[in-house]
Amino acid sequence: MNGILVGRAAELAALHSVAAAGEAFNRPGVAFILGEAGLGKTRLLLEVAGSLRVDARVDLVGYEPEQSVPLGAARPLLALIRPPASAQGPDEPHPNVVELVNVVEPSIGDQRWLEPVRIFEACHQAIRGLGRVLLTLDDVQWMDEQSIALCHYLLRAAEHDARATTVIVSGRPTSVVRQVVESFSRLITDPARFSSIDLGPLDREAGIRLIHALNPELDEQRAAESWAIAGGSPFWMTAMSRLDAASPEAASAIRLRRLDPDAAMLLGLLAVAGRPIADQDLGDQLRWTSERVTRAADALGKAGLASGGSESRQPAHDLIRDAATREMPAELRSRLHRMVAESLERRTGHDVSVLWAALGHRQAAGDPVLDLAGRIAASPGRRWLEGEAVKELTRIADAADSLDPVAVELDADLAALAADLGDHRTAMDRWARAADRRSEPGAQAEAALGAARAAHALGLAMDAHAFLDRARSLTDVPWVTIAAGALEATVLLWSEHRTRDGLRIAQATVVAARTARLGDSVPPEHTDTERLARAFLGALESAFDGAMQTQDVTLMAQMADEMIDVARAIGTEAYLRALQRGGVAQDHLGHVREAGRRYREVWDGARRQVLPILAVEAGTSASLALLDLGHVQDAMVIAREVVALHERMGRPEIHRIRPLRALREASLSGGDWREAIAALEDDVRQERDPHYRISTHQLIAVWLSRVGRDAMAGDVDRHLEAGRRDVEAAGCPRCGAEFELRAAEALARSGRTEAAALAIKATPPVKDARPQELAYRRWIAGMGVDLTVDPLLALSDALRELTALGHRQDEIWLRIDLGRALEASDLAAAIDQYRLGSDLAAEAGAQTEQRLADQELRRLGERTWRRGKARSQGSRLGGHGSGGDGPALGDLSPREIEIARSVAVGLSNPEIAEMLFLSRRTVEHHVSTILRKLDLRNRTELAAVDGIRSVWPLPGPPID
Repeated sequence: MNGILVGRAAELAALHSVAAAGEAFNRPGVAFILGEAGLGKTRLLLEVAGSLRVDARVDLVGYEPEQSVPLGAARPLLALIRPPASAQGPDEPHPNVVELVNVVEPSIGDQRWLEPVRIFEACHQAIRGLGRVLLTLDDVQWMDEQSIALCHYLLRAAEHDARATTVIVSGRPTSVVRQVVESFSRLITDPARFSSIDLGPLDREAGIRLIHALNPELDEQRAAESWAIAGGSPFWMTAMSRLDAASPEAASAIRLRRLDPDAAMLLGLLAVAGRPIADQDLGDQLRWTSERVTRAADALGKAGLASGGSESRQPAHDLIRDAATREMPAELRSRLHRMVAESLERRTGHDVSVLWAALGHRQAAGDPVLDLAGRIAASPGRRWLEGEAVKELTRIADAADSLDPVAVELDADLAALAADLGDHRTAMDRWARAADRRSEPGAQAEAALGAARAAHALGLAMDAHAFLDRARSLTDVPWVTIAAGALEATVLLWSEHRTRDGLRIAQATVVAARTARLGDSVPPEHTDTERLARAFLGALESAFDGAMQTQDVTLMAQMADEMIDVARAIGTEAYLRALQRGGVAQDHLGHVREAGRRYREVWDGARRQVLPILAVEAGTSASLALLDLGHVQDAMVIAREVVALHERMGRPEIHRIRPLRALREASLSGGDWREAIAALEDDVRQERDPHYRISTHQLIAVWLSRVGRDAMAGDVDRHLEAGRRDVEAAGCPRCGAEFELRAAEALARSGRTEAAALAIKATPPVKDARPQELAYRRWIAGMGVDLTVDPLLALSDALRELTALGHRQDEIWLRIDLGRALEASDLAAAIDQYRLGSDLAAEAGAQTEQRLADQELRRLGERTWRRGKARSQGSRLGGHGSGGDGPALGDLSPREIEIARSVAVGLSNPEIAEMLFLSRRTVEHHVSTILRKLDLRNRTELAAVDGIRSVWPLPGPPID
């Protein structure tokens, strides 16, 4: 492409405007340049990219022959991720490069590739510390799905994190590209930060200027004729001017005809390869000396047919590549495709992207591809394959001889791939077929186990049992027997809800696994250490699940500790997952500090290892543990990171609302509880799985009863009824028992003590019930549910026990309840409890609990304010468009700032009173005082004060 740019001033201005808006708002800006081939999209993209001031620039290019190669276009982004230590040179890595094993060099060692979401998150971690980033995507119509998905992920992350990132995309206006435009526009809704330019041909005036710049001696009439013949295409005008050709077709023919044989052969190879190639690789493929490659490359460069240096030769334009391919004899085209395929196969091990590119060239050459398809399907990177790639492998497998051993193994590998991608129906069918066709009993049993897992995932319990019976009948190898027992227990526990039977089989399988692990009575030829360890781990997990369903917390802890021990020998990921279950076990034992420590270790480890899904799960658990311990603000920090990660992943369907849970709970205490309840209501509507809706209904009901008591009884009942329907639909006895226990609290607080007593009676404590459950039962009994106990004694005992366990948040609520219970007999002691509750809440950052305790103190005539300073930018806030001469914020107390902000965001006096636990009359008094102090006439003028919505008082008790 020529270096001259004319006639694109408006487009350049639009592109610069998007970048400037993104930088101004510290947000991403996205611009698309769409147009047919030869109109100068790339030239325009390079012009604007070169003129922007950024800290880092990453250029991605799509190549037509590689549009189905997973992450083929994203190589420059993957290069930001640090390669494994064994592959590093002596130089220190770039400080912003993430260390992640087996991403860039997946063939090193025997470690498996990462699934796409881990790659995406690793790229995000690497790129977010680079400052202002420019990401260009050229020829996006030829980019593979995974590369586009990665860019979408990075853009979503930049929008959520508020980072200045400019993305400029060029491509032809195909239906696929229009879909990319639509998906990116849904992320960037601010029109100032999003633009889509439809690039047309140069107009007559601009075309003549371009031709005169290329050939100053040409008269205006000839220049106008050339512009018309080229159809306003800058590419063809340049080609025709340089060769004095009468038409684009003539220009192509002249260029190709003038080439010597070596240059023509080199251009053909570059055209067939479809992406930049280094001179050394060109020499290896053509069997040429480096001098011969250089001479041919120089000839192509002089003719304007190739670009790039010795490290990256390629056709100068895709139109040239198209012309060269079109003119090439079929026999030569096939030979060149074969040469490229052989080169790719020689230089790769398990790199699925390179193998897939080689497969495409083999198919173009007309060569057999079954063996290569088998290598791809068996590659650790097969999880990168999606859509058409999987369909193509399936077509190859189905077209092969069904008894060919390679085809049989391809079927099995496709079954594993389908399971990885969540297509359990295909996985079951292909595993079943592999079990029929494999010849070795152990391999047949492995396939039968795979089919059983897929059947369980589909909820087909009978089929799962049938496949398990078949696996057992084929061999008595220990790992097969143990894996079958573990899976049978899982089916009984989760698909058939036969909890006792599932736990019994799981425990028996664990005993068998312990024996096998010690090597007793196991012939050496049957020893498979890794498979045995994984089967043992599966048995322990089943036993853990059974113990959890039966609420046997002691057994849960035993199984979790043994899981952690076994998982250490398997690898870091297995260890972290086992440690997460260990946290759950400690949680159930009431050891909230130890549970929190384990969750935090998993959270930190999962982020280091880039395990996003596990990080979301562990971060959620860690946040909730911190909340229990009374560290509301620390919980909020991790919860926000979890939500940000979950948002980057696009809110995957599995556990769709759980990652939001910790932030919602922290906000109930540390923020606006009404907004948090509204968000929880929205969450529960989005969740499709009844199992995961139960705890949300439970949380809403309990909190509404705590802050609203009998005034919110109707809403409490609505969520209790919905939760009970979900308990029945989920069929989980553990969740059902916990729900009824919490329902008893909500009912008692709403004034329905008889209904609460029935709920408690329906769920008696199990044997070895966890300490916090027993304390919680005493707490509920002390709220008037059990008339046979002394309320003060029951509440005091519960307070002592939960405080000893570290449940600081429960301690705050218990002190408020104890204060209410003491009022009739010892008013001074009641005031002391309210005061202690308020102080603890202030220390924890639990604003809602603090306000509620203070409300009780005010009701008893006690003063609750403590003098503090209002936070402001200076002593005044500009209002009504003024500079610094607006209303004096420093004249307002923290409580008044709180109420002023609530007014500014549109809350009515009754809504403010409800949120802050004040009387309506108190709120009215505060609003009048605020208007008087700020010299404003009404609420509308207050809402117009610049910055009032974002100003809060300093942490601590507000001034009344």
